[in-house]
Order: sequence, then C-alpha cells, then structure tokens
Amino acid sequence: MAYSNSRAITFDRTKVPGTDQTDFPAMISGTYSFLATVANGGGVTNSNGHDVAFYSNAGLTVQLSHEVERYNATTGEVIYWVKIPTLSTSSDTVIYIAYGDSGISTSQENITAVWSNNFVEVFHLPNGTTLTANDSTSTNNDATTLTSVSATAGKIGGGAATSASIIHGFASNLSPAGNTRTVSAWVNRSGATRGGIVGTRDVSSPSGWVLTVNKSAAGSVSYFNTGGLAMDANVAIPTSTWKYISATFGSGTGEIFVDGVSVLTGSGSADLTHIANGHIGCESSNAATPFVGSIDEVRIAHVKRSAN
Repeated sequence: MAYSNSRAITFDRTKVPGTDQTDFPAMISGTYSFLATVANGGGVTNSNGHDVAFYSNAGLTVQLSHEVERYNATTGEVIYWVKIPTLSTSSDTVIYIAYGDSGISTSQENITAVWSNNFVEVFHLPNGTTLTANDSTSTNNDATTLTSVSATAGKIGGGAATSASIIHGFASNLSPAGNTRTVSAWVNRSGATRGGIVGTRDVSSPSGWVLTVNKSAAGSVSYFNTGGLAMDANVAIPTSTWKYISATFGSGTGEIFVDGVSVLTGSGSADLTHIANGHIGCESSNAATPFVGSIDEVRIAHVKRSAN
C-alpha cells in the first residue's frame, strides 16, 4: 500500500469499563474534512472511500478489520466499525487510519470479521433514507422489511420507524452454545402503548422470547419467554429519547440493562432454541403488539454479557 496520509486514533483507557475488552467492535464516526475526497478538499482518492483502512501499528503493516456504515465523499462524514484486538484499561490504545492511495479501487472491508465476538445477528438498519435490514455477521441472517416499515433518523446512521408494521424474517433457529444469549437495541419510544423490540415469539405455539417495553407498567422494559423466565423492570423508558436496552440470559439467570446499567435480575428457564422466524418491532410472529417509535442497532449474541 502507498498511502499518502495516516493519523493516529487514541482510545482513552479511562473510558474502557471493567476489564480489558477483546475483539471489540468500536465505532469511529464524525465529519472530518480530511476524509472527503481530493476533489472536495480532502485526502481520499476513491469516490467510495475504498482507500481508507485501519491499522494497529504506525508502520501500517497490520490491518484491522472494519465495516463502513456511512461514507460521504463531499463532506467527509463517516461511520466505521473497527475491530480492536484489545482495548486496554491500563494504557491508552492507539490505532491508525490510513488514506490517500490512488491504486486502491475496491473495498477493503472485512465486515463479518468485525462481528466475530459471539455475534449471530447485527442489524444496523441504515441509512436513514433507504431502509435495509441486512445482517453484518457471518451467519448472514438478512431480514425482510414488511408492510410500511420506513427509514428514519436513527441513533447511529439511520434506523427503522415502526408503528403497525415490522421487520421480519431473520433466522432465529441458531441454538446458542451453553444456552446463553444477549440481545440489545437502541430504541426511541414515541407512543405510550406496549410494543415488542425484538424476539422470536411464535403466536401459534406459543414459544420463544421477546424483549419489549410496557409489558406490565407504562413504558417499562421487559424480557420474557414461555420457558419460565419473565423479567419486568419497573424502570420507565421515556418518549422522544434514545435508550440502549439489553437483556442477557445464562446459567438460569437473566438481567436487564438500560443504558448499560443493570435494572433487574431474574431466574428461571429460557426457550432460546425456538425456530420461528425472528421479528423486530413487535412481540410475536403475527405482528401483534407493535413497537411505536424508532429502533436502531439490533444485535443478538450467543454469550451472556455483563454491564462492562
């Protein structure tokens, strides 16, 4: 590679919670004039931004896997996901962004490698104008948008607006090793009614699981399934505000988090191997009880994660 430019990117060790993070998919985003194309006053040579890459060393010999969610050649607005081998809590982590090689005309992305850390579904739901529900993981469980789901402004690079419709059809019959799972999404609630965020509940059985808001109390967040685990956190989820909602299960216990803070723990069994199609934006496979608002960055991993 013959890059004409490179810059260091530093991750502050004090912003890394708990213990060192391994194979962490870090988001690098913003508008940087130097990442516009040469024709627009920047330093990138390819109109699609293909000559932008990330490295772990200043010599630019060890390339890091990355995914491009957004690249604007005119302004230099970007959203990248970069897999960091180790984010340290004891010292700052430094990586390097390189750009400006006219010999590169094809994408250098390695998308599935970015999401190798037990992720089985990752839906970015970009780009705010044309909604797609492609899965970024190696399982390639792309979803199909149904009815009137529309693209809207998201928390990160666009999202999905749901009301009486859903995103449906991603495969959910991947049995998690060790019977563990973490499911998460950014949500922005605009209605006061109960509504599902993501799940596999099948109304005809019924079986499966779902992460939802407003199951028992107005605006609360819940995780429940027919296997015996039902957690209702008495924590209000406000309207017109983006909140990061996640739930975990493993070893007979579950936990709900809001913005990374644990709000409820529970115990019981969980039906994690249900084979009905997954759905985003409702509580069950027949599109019942839709979520009213916007949803972004839906992820499912076969591991029980902690708040860190």
